[in-house]
Amino acid sequence: MQEQNPSETDTTQESVLDLNSKLWDEQTILKTSWHLARRVGLDAWNRYEAEHIGEDDRFLNTLRLFAIYFDRFSIPHEFWTAEAIAACMRICIEKAGRADDLIVPSATLVREWLIRLGLKVNSPPIVTEFGEEGITGFNIEAARRHGLPPLQEEQV
Repeated sequence: MQEQNPSETDTTQESVLDLNSKLWDEQTILKTSWHLARRVGLDAWNRYEAEHIGEDDRFLNTLRLFAIYFDRFSIPHEFWTAEAIAACMRICIEKAGRADDLIVPSATLVREWLIRLGLKVNSPPIVTEFGEEGITGFNIEAARRHGLPPLQEEQV
């Protein structure tokens, strides 16, 4: 077996980081400068992925989606309750027809994933409830406090 030299390993790691960053940008619906600057979930995912290569694809793909939504959902999941995140992920996964490919999390599982990735939701939450029709519990004062921009696309 041939060993990789450190510069090859560094180059491979950089290309994975670039691919993940590109994936985050592609998944950003609202391409505001505020949304595009968010990388807490991306950084957490990059750390986790580097240490857990070869784990179950279903789990890793779900955890990656969770990390993307943490940064890049229209209102990033960083500002949601665990219950609202679980409801959103369930609805999004089911509507995409991916329930067999991804894990549909409970609020308890969402909390476990936050710990696993070293992420924290901000308080007070902006989104407290999510249903089939979308966001049903919205705290406007929390949105102002956290600096949430208008929920419309801007040119950057």
